[in-house]
Amino acid sequence: MKYLSAQKKWNGWGLKGKAYPTENLRSDFYSLLQNLLEIKQMEIRNPAPKEDFKIPTSIFSPAEIKEFQSIVTKNRFTIENDVRLMHARGRSFPDLLALRRGKIETFPDAVIYPVSESEVAAVLDLAARKKIAVIPYGGGSSVVGGINALKLKSQKGILVVNMERMNRQISMDHFSMSATFECGISGPDLEAILNKQGYTIGHFPQSFEFSTLGGWIAARGSGYFSGVYGKAEDMLLSCNVISPNGKIETENFPASSQGPCLNQIVAGSEGTLGIITQATLKIHKKEQNLVYKALLFPDYPAALAALRKFKQSGIILHMARLSDPEETRYFSMMSKSSGKKNAVFISILQNKILRFLGYKQPSVMLTVGEPDQYKNIKAIQKKSEKSKILKYLSLGKKPVADWFLNRYEFPYLRDELLDHGIGAETFETSMTWSNLEKLRTEIYKTVEKLQKTNGLKCILMSHISHSYKTGAAIYFTLIYRLADNPLEQWKIIKKNVTDTIVKHKGSLSHHHGIGADHRQWLIDKMGQAEKQLLQSIKKQLDPSTIMNPGKLF
Repeated sequence: MKYLSAQKKWNGWGLKGKAYPTENLRSDFYSLLQNLLEIKQMEIRNPAPKEDFKIPTSIFSPAEIKEFQSIVTKNRFTIENDVRLMHARGRSFPDLLALRRGKIETFPDAVIYPVSESEVAAVLDLAARKKIAVIPYGGGSSVVGGINALKLKSQKGILVVNMERMNRQISMDHFSMSATFECGISGPDLEAILNKQGYTIGHFPQSFEFSTLGGWIAARGSGYFSGVYGKAEDMLLSCNVISPNGKIETENFPASSQGPCLNQIVAGSEGTLGIITQATLKIHKKEQNLVYKALLFPDYPAALAALRKFKQSGIILHMARLSDPEETRYFSMMSKSSGKKNAVFISILQNKILRFLGYKQPSVMLTVGEPDQYKNIKAIQKKSEKSKILKYLSLGKKPVADWFLNRYEFPYLRDELLDHGIGAETFETSMTWSNLEKLRTEIYKTVEKLQKTNGLKCILMSHISHSYKTGAAIYFTLIYRLADNPLEQWKIIKKNVTDTIVKHKGSLSHHHGIGADHRQWLIDKMGQAEKQLLQSIKKQLDPSTIMNPGKLF
């Protein structure tokens, strides 16, 4: 297996030498954005070179370097500046700004690569004795400041523990449909191992190519097929965690009532309690006959009601991604300006017949499912022939196939937009069905207010990414013209949007985690008893508070 950290860009998303497909970035595309964002003249903003970074000398003395090297061998502990720079930040919007501008305040002092649980335990023990902050590192894809190099005032340095060399399959239980892996394994490697045996993990986040099993669990991640397979905490059966105060091994039961579930304390812990080294997961037979179908609804209320009806009627789709009218419209415009051939979706949306049929603010739902599930939809539709909510046009499979073709490419586009002075940020939350539309409306109002009071030039769109019987996750995309101080601009946007989410009782995150970016909101909204409970768990497992300081709680 290849190690991802050596193949990735140091200052952007993904692999070295790879960018968003150029055929999808014609001049028409940028002309459209220039018009929408009222940009007089678009200028290229090149990222700062490595030489602009002032990387301080590592705090580790020659004696301390030898101590750590005695645990993992000389070639798996490094204080090289290039490696330290690579591990200084994740891939949040503020991270990218810092990396592109050559302005990073804190760097790790060293990076270490363990290959066994005993090495992890020895590293944490030595770090605790030396008062060194420890940052667990999987794929480096956090978009909420979850792996940023931070330390407490009482700590003398920062050590990143890169888990990529703990990437083996431990065992396979065909009878129980489960498999055990070391947690440094990447998404593609894990899936490839299972596919060879006819299985799938069914977990495909947008970061799939550059995230790891440990990161999925630590952040309670979710993928586009979670409608069937569940989120990371749902697929977790048991795990091993090495904490500074000892090893935790949770037990693998199909169900249990022996007290609180430790798996669910580990899931979402974001490296603050210890390092997840091994996990046993549910696996599934790989499907061969999935159907792709795009459904076009007359308006958003009808589409939202249909999606809720599907979930509450027991229809289980692998994916049901519902774009609101704004995202439907902007994606149509951008697809056209990108020069896509045979754009069936676009031609249908532009057809004047739609308005005659009552499709005045159409919303598109991209769906994937087994054939029987579509039969169930037809059966419900037949029973509710007079119901507007189940009125839709089928656009066929091409819009879904096109989306799948580019699903892992979109993060590269964020880098490309930054080159042109354009920001692209996302916000995601979950909410009950009864309050979901109100929350969406309030986010739009918040951004509209920023446009009036702060001169924000932007376009905002949203989609339902995941849905459940009781509610759904809604995902917002904001594309905007960068100000002279883009970090301060981002802070204002982030505060206003997140305040709105909290005010209307949405979750701070559905699948990105808390990290450093959402930490203060989490602390502010927790009651005293909740804080004390979490802090007591932290103190018990990490008495020296070395694990991922400045994150979560």
